[in-house]
Amino acid sequence: MDKTNEVIIQVDDSLRNQIDSINILVVDDEQIVLDSIRKHLKSETDCRVLTAIDVHTALQLLKDNEIHIVLTDLMMPEIDGLELLKMLRDKMENVIAIMITGYATINTALQAQQLGAFDYIAKPFTREELKKVIKRAKGLVIVSRN
Repeated sequence: MDKTNEVIIQVDDSLRNQIDSINILVVDDEQIVLDSIRKHLKSETDCRVLTAIDVHTALQLLKDNEIHIVLTDLMMPEIDGLELLKMLRDKMENVIAIMITGYATINTALQAQQLGAFDYIAKPFTREELKKVIKRAKGLVIVSRN
């Protein structure tokens, strides 16, 4: 194989990896939480992590990108995570939503589940807890692609 074909094959593989990547949007009003989750998911080579400090930014990212998984905080100013779940359910039903919160109660967990949340993680959570739920969500994304 000559050099030209090798370059074309490498570019094609690179594009394929980009297309096959799973896009995760993290929505939280605390920058430290966004940074922490991004750091925890850095080793997930098949994922691209986008972050939003508020729901308005999240909605723009959802409009501009093909998002597969949304991790959203429950308590945020202006529009909370439950309201975002309603929007996702109504307009983007294929997006897998995971609620993250420091205010974990049975009531909020039930509300999140009724609004279509795939799972619910209480803060503070460990890297292992986060990766476990992301792995399960990624499995659903992969199954839905086939």
